[in-house]
Amino acid sequence: MITAVIYMARKIRFGLELKDGYRASDNIDEIRDHFDYAKIVEYFLNGKLEKWLDDRHYEAEVIALSFLKPDAPDFKEKLCYIFKVDSKSIDADKIMIEDEITIKKREFIRQYTSDEDVLGNIESVATTQEELEMLYKRKNKVIYLCGRDLSISPKYENVKYVGLGNVTVKIECETKINFDKMNIKFSNVKIDKTYLILPEIVEINLTSVTEKKPSVEVIEELFSKIVNIHRDNNDNILKNYEEINDLITKNEETIIFLHESKSRKGEHWNKLFVITNNSVYMRDCTSGSKRILYDDIRLVDRDLHIYYGKEAMKSVDDSLIARKNKSKVSLFLNVMAEICSGTYFKLTADEKNILKGVYLDSTNCTVLDLIK
Repeated sequence: MITAVIYMARKIRFGLELKDGYRASDNIDEIRDHFDYAKIVEYFLNGKLEKWLDDRHYEAEVIALSFLKPDAPDFKEKLCYIFKVDSKSIDADKIMIEDEITIKKREFIRQYTSDEDVLGNIESVATTQEELEMLYKRKNKVIYLCGRDLSISPKYENVKYVGLGNVTVKIECETKINFDKMNIKFSNVKIDKTYLILPEIVEINLTSVTEKKPSVEVIEELFSKIVNIHRDNNDNILKNYEEINDLITKNEETIIFLHESKSRKGEHWNKLFVITNNSVYMRDCTSGSKRILYDDIRLVDRDLHIYYGKEAMKSVDDSLIARKNKSKVSLFLNVMAEICSGTYFKLTADEKNILKGVYLDSTNCTVLDLIK
């Protein structure tokens, strides 16, 4: 005869922590005697209260709980009635509403972390974009992210983002950001792939090499290696352009490049283009002479349209700079303008490759290194 012994798995019951830390583990009287309205509401919302009662076979109370609605005006009275507690002794209407939102948020966050420090500091957790904007306004230095469709704004510096669960965020920008410079840090946070394909910005900063403008030696080498085109005899040509010659002398400038456009018969067309260590000079038969400081240049496009000041623009004629050389001259002028103004310059991939391959002996680095 074979005797089979069947062991029944013992169901482990959990307790409910109530007033003054008392843990109710056996019967409903413990809940009544140590009633804590806020905690009972929390257990009701997260389902633990119903499970506790069901494990102890309080069927009537479980059914009664199933009919309760947290947003009903008589919710407090009905909840207290189930446990035979006087609802008039509890002044918790406002607390209940606040606790309900907080409790639901905490239970949502609990799905992604068991860290009690985080669960006890859920006001620093953003589960929606609205909550994230609120944390920005509060100037939180550490922001926990727990949710989808969250967008990070790079205009808020000195922030550490900590992801709870599998968090992917979008970055609100048109170009890549120097997070290290802005002291923006990420922990357990993925960046949306749309950010990864954004163009980079290379900073052209005067302080990269010196606190002053580059020396004439550096500028001459820069022009020679980026542009590398023939320049005319400066002394002889400038004698015919007294106004420009006087300005260059007065401002103590050094000529880097000069070219004059002549007629077929060798007569002067009064077209002149000069690059110095501080500025660009242009002279034509219609608008006369013009000096443009590098500091004032906003952009020089590949066709050598020079945009300067607020709205002004000057074009360099094909007779002064051949079309095949215009892109090289424009790159040099943009680099000089940004070095002198200390602003930002967006480089294309081709331009980066050009500057990466230009090594300056006068600075012992490439142009790309110089402007980083």
